Amino acid sequence: MNRILACTASDFGKETTPLEIKNAIKASEGRVVLVNLAAENAPLYPEVTNGEMAAAFGADLLLLKGIDVKTLKIAGLGEISHLSELRKLTGTGVGINLEIADGGPEFKRLTPASLAEVLTKGADFLSLTAYVKPEATPERIISDIHLVRGSYAGLLALNPVVSHGADLKLEHLLAYVAAGVDLLTLPAPGAVAGVTEAQLSEIILAVRAAGALVSTTVGTSQEGTDKATIQSIALAAKRARADVFELGDAGVAGMPVPTTIYNASIAIRGRRHTFVRMARGANR
Repeated sequence: MNRILACTASDFGKETTPLEIKNAIKASEGRVVLVNLAAENAPLYPEVTNGEMAAAFGADLLLLKGIDVKTLKIAGLGEISHLSELRKLTGTGVGINLEIADGGPEFKRLTPASLAEVLTKGADFLSLTAYVKPEATPERIISDIHLVRGSYAGLLALNPVVSHGADLKLEHLLAYVAAGVDLLTLPAPGAVAGVTEAQLSEIILAVRAAGALVSTTVGTSQEGTDKATIQSIALAAKRARADVFELGDAGVAGMPVPTTIYNASIAIRGRRHTFVRMARGANR
């Protein structure tokens, strides 16, 4: 598989993609843009899905959040049986997220049943999110990582949602990596109170030494901020050695503001790679 920067639509959706995508991200040298989508929310504009919109503005990878993996209903597209139906519109890699939680719809959170279901949908990668809830303890997170690893060998991301920089505990992060996480999602510098570039840089060095990559995310509604702010955050994340720059789904209508995707991409990889990603056809 090529580095993500050079991947075309035909690189994604293969049986081997989930096994190869980690190295493809690593080879891209901090120039990967991942966009979160609240998959069941009404799209920003009804003529296209939010996935198509995100891809058009420079996203390399899409992560579907809050989606029932049994019905697989995507706003603007309807119920689909396989993610290939979305990929043929976007030409990007597509992942699915499950929440680590006790409550809520069964097929939106990680359970044995939802895991069995999601493995039939053709995701290029899987993600787990542990929002700040009483049950989302480090022990529970590790247990759920082991549950996934019992039947899935592909790229596994984890967002152990951190609400303040003081809550970033390296020993917990390294334990998640040891349990089987490939891509650890941490707050970008300035995206969460108290998370600094220097702090993140030290953590990323340790996580990478342990064998995992790091995605730095903007998930505090700053995915709807102005150009100067998002570019400042994106460059700070890259200086801190982040492998992926990730934008959350709270910018507008269940996705980042499209121009925020574009501006972040320009900051971390320039016009060449941004324009090529935007122009690359979904049938290549």
